[in-house]
Amino acid sequence: MNLMPHRSAGPVLSCTGACYQLLSSQAVAHSLPSRRIFCCLAPLDPPQDAYFLDSCTNISYFLEAGALKPDGRALAVPKTRALNKIGHALHELEPAFSSFAASPALSALLRSLGFARPLPVQSMYIFKQPGIGGEVVRTTLRCVEHSSCRVS
Repeated sequence: MNLMPHRSAGPVLSCTGACYQLLSSQAVAHSLPSRRIFCCLAPLDPPQDAYFLDSCTNISYFLEAGALKPDGRALAVPKTRALNKIGHALHELEPAFSSFAASPALSALLRSLGFARPLPVQSMYIFKQPGIGGEVVRTTLRCVEHSSCRVS
């Protein structure tokens, strides 16, 4: 569903371009390959848990299941097909995402949906890779009231 049909695809293309630019950067070369396989159906083990939790303050890379060779030291597929997602502070650290997250158009859309003070707290770019990866799980995001931290 296109919630903003009258808007330009420019911001989406900018965010997509920024992600592929991140993929070609040296930062990715140092973090891939890694054992940071993302699977929403399986609990994280402690080393990955720390990486996942720390991702709230930086740009982190999560691999698809099957992205690594059996020895776990090299990618089994090209880097552009190995990623499950990039997250979770893109809105704070990547200019294209910052611009989109702070845009009046997005704020107006969220206000029209009933949000009083829309504020991004997490952002990610999710890849849907052909022929690799785990099951796609559809879920509902939950809203948390800041003052009480109660999930509604």
